[in-house]
Amino acid sequence: MLCRALKVSKITIREAMKLLVNDGKVVRIPGKGTFVSKPKLEQKLNNFFGFSKWALQNGLNPASRLRNVETLESNSHIAKHLGITAGDPVTGIERLRLGNDKPLMFEEIWISGSLCPSLHLKDIANIPLNEIITNDYEIPLLRAVESIEPKTAEDYVARLLRMPATVSLLSVEYTAYTTDSRVVYFVISSYRGDRVTFSVEITST
Repeated sequence: MLCRALKVSKITIREAMKLLVNDGKVVRIPGKGTFVSKPKLEQKLNNFFGFSKWALQNGLNPASRLRNVETLESNSHIAKHLGITAGDPVTGIERLRLGNDKPLMFEEIWISGSLCPSLHLKDIANIPLNEIITNDYEIPLLRAVESIEPKTAEDYVARLLRMPATVSLLSVEYTAYTTDSRVVYFVISSYRGDRVTFSVEITST
């Protein structure tokens, strides 16, 4: 059909489709066909990130599904990121973030148990974590450091995000700080690479 409509060869159509797939304009789903990709959601890296506000700004109805909350002993990897000693208590949180009932991001969050005791008893599913920390624990959030890299999704995360095998994962490590450069929490957020893009505004000094 496209060959007749555009008056080009099948080879030209195939090469054009490859370019569109590489550019993220269309997506191929094995056994189903080729479809136009949904517009990506832009996340700006200039301010503290709040999922609910970000989703609303993109015209989506935000929701969270709490997968797990527990208090446990920190391993050496998490302790290093939080600036505590391995074996110290931490609260670990896993939650799935959705926009219009479709999964966009999976979060793994760790917070020192001594800094925010009994955090597992708070309404983490419905109240933004930053609000709980600043209001309930009176801890000011002053700055954050963020790093982003593409990764291959583990099976567990891929299932939660309903990711086709052709879609890449964007892994974001986020560390929030309070006064005296003390770490408040450490987060690993996994985004569907076909739904989200990141931007940062740079100004001259």
